[in-house]
Amino acid sequence: VFSEQSGPFLWDTRPEMTTQEHLVLDPAIRDWVVLPMVAMMVLVGLGRAYISQLIKSDKTADPVELKNKQTLARAQRLRNNGHFLQSRSFYMRKSYFTAKEV
Repeated sequence: VFSEQSGPFLWDTRPEMTTQEHLVLDPAIRDWVVLPMVAMMVLVGLGRAYISQLIKSDKTADPVELKNKQTLARAQRLRNNGHFLQSRSFYMRKSYFTAKEV
């Protein structure tokens, strides 16, 4: 059923390639198609970079508010994971977070 010329599959009827085939690009195609496509890709990349810089907000965080949020997050982690600590360590941390600031 299989012939040596057709290869292992019946639909494989291409001749053996013994020479290298080179892709030749017409200079007119290169000048009028490929180069403008490359230029457009560069311009789109630059446009995306500048638009993302314009959209990005430069909001600075208030240091006092940031400290309060971080303290609240630390206390929440202590509450959730306090059972892994020794009781003395847990109560020391708990007293730190519950103490009134002077």
